[in-house]
Amino acid sequence: MCYLVAQSGSAGAGRWLGYRRNVVQDYRRVFGDEPGRIQGVGVMTDSDDLGTHSEAWYADISLR
Repeated sequence: MCYLVAQSGSAGAGRWLGYRRNVVQDYRRVFGDEPGRIQGVGVMTDSDDLGTHSEAWYADISLR
């Protein structure tokens, strides 16, 4: 399992942000190998390591 951080910090707070990722290229960069079939995708908002509070809203997530 691997986590890639798309955004950190409060710079985008209060507005919608959009991201595009090429997951095959990300996989190659992280693992140095060709990926197999995608078995799952997770979208997370996490602040427990910092002991703070986070809030996020997600909409219109698509994989193509």
